[in-house]
Parts: sequence; structure tokens; C-alpha cells
Amino acid sequence: MKCILAFDKFKHSLTSAEAARAAEDGIRLALSDRGLSDRGDTENPEIVVLPVADGGEGTVDAFLAAVETASASETASVGTRVVCRVTPPHKRPDDGVCIDAQYAVTEMHRNGVSQRTAVMEMSAASGLGLVPESERNPMHTSTYGTGEMIRHALDRGERRFLLGLGGSATNDGGGGMAAALGAVFTDRDGNIIPCPTGGDLCRIADIDLSTLDARLRECVFTACCDVDNPLTGVSGAAAVYAPQKGAVPDDIPVLDAGLENIAAILWRKYGISVETVPGAGAAGGMGGGVMAFLSGTLAPGIDAVLDAAGLDAHLASADLLLTGEGRLDDQTVRGKTVCGILRRTRARGVPALVFGGCVEKEALALYELGAAGIFALCDRPMTKEESMSRAGELLRERVRAAVGCFLAGR
Repeated sequence: MKCILAFDKFKHSLTSAEAARAAEDGIRLALSDRGLSDRGDTENPEIVVLPVADGGEGTVDAFLAAVETASASETASVGTRVVCRVTPPHKRPDDGVCIDAQYAVTEMHRNGVSQRTAVMEMSAASGLGLVPESERNPMHTSTYGTGEMIRHALDRGERRFLLGLGGSATNDGGGGMAAALGAVFTDRDGNIIPCPTGGDLCRIADIDLSTLDARLRECVFTACCDVDNPLTGVSGAAAVYAPQKGAVPDDIPVLDAGLENIAAILWRKYGISVETVPGAGAAGGMGGGVMAFLSGTLAPGIDAVLDAAGLDAHLASADLLLTGEGRLDDQTVRGKTVCGILRRTRARGVPALVFGGCVEKEALALYELGAAGIFALCDRPMTKEESMSRAGELLRERVRAAVGCFLAGR
């Protein structure tokens, strides 16, 4: 039996790698329960671990793990971590405060073709977790640090970028990132706004993109996101996500109007239309910023990671796939990690079992997408704190029971 473990993180409980280890233990216990653990036949499993992520936090780690997995199979690959100094989202460049941000550079060789990519998470430079709770407010935060991280990679000679969107502390439409890369934002009096924040967007009167780093024209940018929100409006970046980043109700219309303002300037001056594009509202409008300022495209992050790991090749000989994440809900069904994996397993006829720390009724739609089984981790009523502290144990036992049923049916 060949089993693929492709787990996303269980937020605040398990990393994707830790979840996979717990699931592997559960599989081996299920085999032992049936007296198969010591037999040298096809029931002794070949277990392939593919830590995954959808473009948000954990994408760099998942991508490096995927590269390692691919290196062990048909693809010669190399992954390297790179550290650079950047401005945190709640500070300004002239404050003199810097933090370390990490990204990865991968070099993959497949079918005689070599591809080198800088893999980044904007959360590493502009993430909510970098801001003290008392200072969280997207009116005052900026993606400038993400721009500095990109500039660092440009200096290294990187020209192909995969940028994970998610976990941001910002709602600046990528304006801070663009400023760090040379764009100039000015107000109605011609004064330069050197590091635009969410609260600055309404007073921007002009955007000069002619001063952007010339090396960007040699680059290819793909932004990984798992949401389809437009830039503005009731489903836009400010209305949906800004409250999670510290915005109060009175801030929302200001932030939304600011994003609408820069979208109007980009359309009027450059013919760039981003306001209604699905995904433009990802990460406080960073999806739109990548398109407008970097001429980038948006794509599901999970597909990039799974392609790097060679999932399709593994599925060709797989009997079973296990996947899951901390919360299975309507967002999962709309295209997050689990959904992306199920698209592939269904296309290849491989049964997939899905596990979640919390399973809401909307997640039952995953059956329509190809899930063979959906399992919540809790085995009895318990507090959220207890379930999170016991996540590894609970996942192991739920996998044990689910795989036991799968084996019984073989």
C-alpha cells in the first residue's frame, strides 16, 4: 500500500510536518491492529510525506520540504534559505528598526529543464505576527518590508518569484512594497509619501511607476493566494479582512476608499484595472498590488507547491491520500489547500481522507469534490484549548480508526 500524507498546518497546534508525523503513526497503528505491521507484503505501506501550504504562512517551509521530496524521486532539486534585513510593517524605514526575514531560493531540474525561483511569504516581512497586539492597525502598517525582501533577491540575481499572500498586517494595496522598489507616491501638493500605509491611500493624488527598479522588467512574479475577494466593496480587502488586523469599524470605509483611490489612479494614468479582479483583495490588496506594480499574475498557491513536489507522479501509484487542516469550513470549499488536493485525487481516482480540528457543516461539500471521508479530531466534548493541546494525539487516533476502516474494505 502506498499512502501520501499531504497535510496543511493545524494553526497554533501542529505544523504540516508534525501533522504528517502524527498521521504516519496512526497508519502504523492501524496496520498493527490488523496484524499487518510485521508482514513483508503489500500491506506494509510506502508512506510519502508532502508538507503543503496554500501561499500563506508556512509556504516557504512547505516548498523546501516539497523540493526535498522531489529530490528523492525523479527530480534533481536544491533549496536554500536566505535571510535579509527588512522594515517591520508597523515601522518606517527612517525609524532604523529592522528584523530578519527569510525566503527560499529553489533550483529544480526536471526533464532537462532548469528553473530557479525565489519563494517568499509576505508574512515574513509584513505579517500580523510581527506586530505587537497593541499596535495592530492596518491604517498604520505598510508592506514596505516585502518590497525590501524582493529588492534583496533582485540584488542576488533572482528574476523568477513566487510570492505567498496571506497572514499580512496590512491594507495598503501593495503601495509600501512599490515604494521600496522605487515607485513614487505624492499628495495633492506634490509632497512625496515615502512609505504609504493603509491610512495614507486616500490622500495619494499621483503614482509614478517610471521610477520602479528597472530590473523588475526582467522578472516573472506569481502571487499565490487562496481567496477570490475583489479589491474593494463589501467583499473587498478592507471589509472582510481589516477587522482581523486591528481595524475598528470607523477605519473600514477609510481603508476601502483608499484602495478605491489608488485603483482609480492606476486605471486613469496607466490603464491598469485591478479593482474587480478576483483575488486582488488578498492580503490587504496585495493581490492587486502584485498585478499593478510587478506585472504579476495570481494563482492558487497549493498548485505551485504540489507541482514542485511532483504529486501527480506519486498519485499514479498511490492507494490512498490523507490530508487536512485546522479548520474545515466554507473557505476550505472555496479553494484552499484541501480543495486543491482533492481536485487532483479525484482526477486520478485515488481515495482521499480529510481530517480537521474543527469541521463545520459547510465542509461537507468536500464530498462533492471527491473526499472519501471527512473526520473531526475530537473524540468527545472538550474545550478548544484541550483539543489544540492534544491535536497530535487526536489526529493519530482518528487516522488509526479511519485507515483501519479503509484496510478492512480492501
